[in-house]
Amino acid sequence: MKKEVVDRLQTCYPRAYRVEIATAEKNTISFYESLRQKKDSFPVNLIAELKRKSPSRGDIRPDADTGAIIREYNCYASAISVLTEASYFGGTPEDLQTVRTLTNLPLLRKDFLLDPIQIVEARYLGASAALVIAAFADGSQMEEMISATAEYSMDILMEIHNRPDFDKIYPLVQSGQINVLGINNRNLHTLQIDLSTTNQLLEEIYKVIPDNVVVVSESGIHRKEDILSLSPRVDAVLVGSSIMESENPGEKMSQMGFLRKENCP
Repeated sequence: MKKEVVDRLQTCYPRAYRVEIATAEKNTISFYESLRQKKDSFPVNLIAELKRKSPSRGDIRPDADTGAIIREYNCYASAISVLTEASYFGGTPEDLQTVRTLTNLPLLRKDFLLDPIQIVEARYLGASAALVIAAFADGSQMEEMISATAEYSMDILMEIHNRPDFDKIYPLVQSGQINVLGINNRNLHTLQIDLSTTNQLLEEIYKVIPDNVVVVSESGIHRKEDILSLSPRVDAVLVGSSIMESENPGEKMSQMGFLRKENCP
């Protein structure tokens, strides 16, 4: 299946076309810089996610009104994550392209990305950053993906789930090639969530994470108390299910502690 996807994209985005993509107008605010901005009113930034379903919960909001949701995300979030994987999450690459027309915020493409050509597609569709799951990529794949994001003026969010994942990517962190680190609280094998994963892992590794690396906690974050329980080393949280399943996403984000931006009605 992956080979079929990659072969199709190689046809869609030949080398000559990639040069055009690389020189296209860039976003004014990078994903990384947006998440580095500390807030006086609340300890972390929000990456709000467009997510129609998940493997563990099934349908969340398959008929989501993308326009209405993104309008609310614009009022609370520092960046937006868009799931483009169809089988497990109900997304499409076209979702990313649609969201790009609805926001000026940096966009993260979330999918099973293992080939640089998928980075090219993400850039073409409007992404500012791409997610790579450390457990699914070997060393050469990670370096190729990082190189591609640099070529197309994008950031990469490297997602880890445990200490072996971190040990695997540590040379890339140490060398400065990874500057956004995501810690997912969901066990990849059981799909169970343990919110303490972020803090437990940070206790082990925080001394060797450079100060300029942005740390993002992912999965299982539903309440303001969940956010306040996270380590001060966390710069942002990625929240999807709990916002998407709410009848009023704006109210939900407010309840979680995020303030509505001044320029929003």
